[in-house]
Amino acid sequence: MATENPRVAAYPPKRIYERLVEFKNERGLKSDSAAIIAILENYFFSSTPTTPSGTPSTIKRLDDLEGKFVACLRKSHFSGRLIKAYNRICKKKKMHK
Repeated sequence: MATENPRVAAYPPKRIYERLVEFKNERGLKSDSAAIIAILENYFFSSTPTTPSGTPSTIKRLDDLEGKFVACLRKSHFSGRLIKAYNRICKKKKMHK
């Protein structure tokens, strides 16, 4: 695949490379190069490229995380107060939209 982009090479330690592979898999990226570009873009420009189709969107991931958070609250010994406080916060946010 021809490209006009410059070539960059690196020899990361095994633990860094293993984390790169995790990052790549978490985001559904197909190559190390795509993962490294995403990391560098985020580092230099504080933004991530659009996610490829087939990977969960940020909103979906946040919704999933919220569900897990609420499930954890329900299991905790002081869950009643935490859930009430959480619901108050959510209601306030919806009122401000």
